[in-house]
Amino acid sequence: MRNRFHWTSYWARLTLERTQLSDLQGLLRTLAVKLSPDLDPADVPAITTSLIQNKVDAVIATNTTTARPELIQSHVHAKEARGP
Repeated sequence: MRNRFHWTSYWARLTLERTQLSDLQGLLRTLAVKLSPDLDPADVPAITTSLIQNKVDAVIATNTTTARPELIQSHVHAKEARGP
C-alpha cells in the first residue's frame, strides 16, 4: 500500500482537476471514491485522513471482494471476474 503522502497527493490532484473543470463548465461535480473491501485495515486511517483533508465529497464502501475463499471455488460462476 502507498503511504499517506501518496494518497494526499493523489486526492489533491483529483480535486484540483475537478475545480478546473468546474471553472470551465460552471458546474461542480461530486467527487466520490469507492474503497475496496480488500484494503489492509492498517491502511484505512491514512486513506480516510487524506480523503477528509482533500474534501472528497463521498466515500463508497462495498461488500464486493476480489478474494475467492475455497468454500465458493466450486460455484459455477466462481471463476468470473464479478461472480458469484
